Amino acid sequence: MNLQTYFTAGPKETRSWSFLKVLQLLNALNQYIQIFKRLYPSRSC
Repeated sequence: MNLQTYFTAGPKETRSWSFLKVLQLLNALNQYIQIFKRLYPSRSC
């Protein structure tokens, strides 16, 4: 999955990604946040 492809995709392509693709995007984002918290534990909320 490519963020640039996601944000530059046309209306049809964006709709075809559907809700499941958005959930996958959020899941990937959450994983990055978990990694960031492990690297910087003193900054975790």
